[in-house]
Amino acid sequence: MGAFLVFTAAAGLAGCTPAEPPLAAVHSIGGETVLMLADCPNFTATHVSVFPIGNTPENSWEISQETKVPLREVTLFQAPDGWRVVEQTLGTFQPGKKYSVYVFDRSDGATPVHFTLEQLAELEPDEVLVGRGEAVTLNQFHEKADRAC
Repeated sequence: MGAFLVFTAAAGLAGCTPAEPPLAAVHSIGGETVLMLADCPNFTATHVSVFPIGNTPENSWEISQETKVPLREVTLFQAPDGWRVVEQTLGTFQPGKKYSVYVFDRSDGATPVHFTLEQLAELEPDEVLVGRGEAVTLNQFHEKADRAC
């Protein structure tokens, strides 16, 4: 079972204010694991990292880009055009394991989203997981992202 990952980047109110850590949400749709980013002017993803919590860093999937082209979505475990695979020792999500996803830009860190396949399976069609596994509706998530951007 895959997970639909939604990442929304939060931006500061002033043009010179650095972006705040991105807001992220996880959802399972059709067996694909997809990462989506909001169109926030002060945040452009340059690195994505996915790994099981509690494992050594060598068990991960990571991609990066140098171009600063805004990323709207990416199917995890498949690098989008213009991105390169940095690490690929994780290729699937396993039941019973907890995972974390981080998105970075050049200057700021990111807020992780923690999830398990079991948590994703329990979600209603209009729900996503955020932060440490809290279920919220997609509308609630998008409203929060819109206010932050």
